[in-house]
Amino acid sequence: MRPALIFDTSATFNFGHRDDLTPLLRWLAETHDLLIPPQVQDELRPEVRYDYTAPCAQHFQMRTPRPPQQVADVLLGLRPPLGGGELAVLALTAELAPRATAVVDERRARRCAIDLKLPVIGTLGLMKRAVDARRLSDAEALTCAISLHTSKFSIPDPIRFSSFEAYLHAMQ
Repeated sequence: MRPALIFDTSATFNFGHRDDLTPLLRWLAETHDLLIPPQVQDELRPEVRYDYTAPCAQHFQMRTPRPPQQVADVLLGLRPPLGGGELAVLALTAELAPRATAVVDERRARRCAIDLKLPVIGTLGLMKRAVDARRLSDAEALTCAISLHTSKFSIPDPIRFSSFEAYLHAMQ
């Protein structure tokens, strides 16, 4: 079976609406199953859903999570709780482990994934993978990061950096 990347709402929104990262989706879809749970699609506002479906629908498969009971109990017991999309992404990642990686950008959801020992990556991490694989130049990745920031993706402002690599290094 191929590895799976399971996208939350923010990452889906980044790839399909905030910036045109669909070339990266095409590349990722060559070697991964790209999944979203129905809860993520439901979280996309109706006026944005078309922007998602037009560039992204051909790459994503819908999959309803059926996590192990122990993981479900932990996720449902979180206080304050995570959003429905994030819960579903982590549940589906746990179900498909070890072949799945959660693609989440929200810090609390990322911490929860790490606590559950689930593989996790974010939008910028996928962009770094593309740079490392020479599917995206460093300059293109920096331009994308600037575009994501200016379209309200909650990341530090990358405008003062001369390279995507320097930007990522400064955030560590």
